[in-house]
Amino acid sequence: VIAYENVSFFKYRVNQTVTSIQKINIENYKTSFGMRVGLAKVGLSIVAEHPLLGVGIHDNIKERVIYSKKHENQALHFLSKWAPNSHYHNEYIEIITSIGIIGLFLFLYFIYQLIKIPIKNSEYNGLKIIFISIFTIGIMTSALFHHKEPMGLFALFIGLILVISRTENEQI
Repeated sequence: VIAYENVSFFKYRVNQTVTSIQKINIENYKTSFGMRVGLAKVGLSIVAEHPLLGVGIHDNIKERVIYSKKHENQALHFLSKWAPNSHYHNEYIEIITSIGIIGLFLFLYFIYQLIKIPIKNSEYNGLKIIFISIFTIGIMTSALFHHKEPMGLFALFIGLILVISRTENEQI
């Protein structure tokens, strides 16, 4: 609320998002938020036909274009021109369309194993929870695993979590 009332750019972006959401109601997906929703619909169509193993990492972009061209919703056909140069803006959809439910299960199991790593120090354990929360929520709206900087941070924090846990266990 404070940011909305005092930061003009923040207010502008919030209003722009609200407008994008309202335009989706009239089947207009040619906005930033609308494209995300449209790509999610295309992704769910792919999952419906290839649920277990997905379409493969190599064919994911090609299939996204094909499915957006043939989607029953005519308003999504424009994504076939836009989809080859982009991603779903949601890593969960990216994972499930490329490597299926099995791949999504393995990814979630990996996150679960990270959560289970025992850290006795409450400050470090809090940082572990914050890190995992930021990444699991952040990949809902962005393709963090498609860029080297977030991947580097991801690897760094996983390494720190493992080192802290191991150090605490060796001290016992």
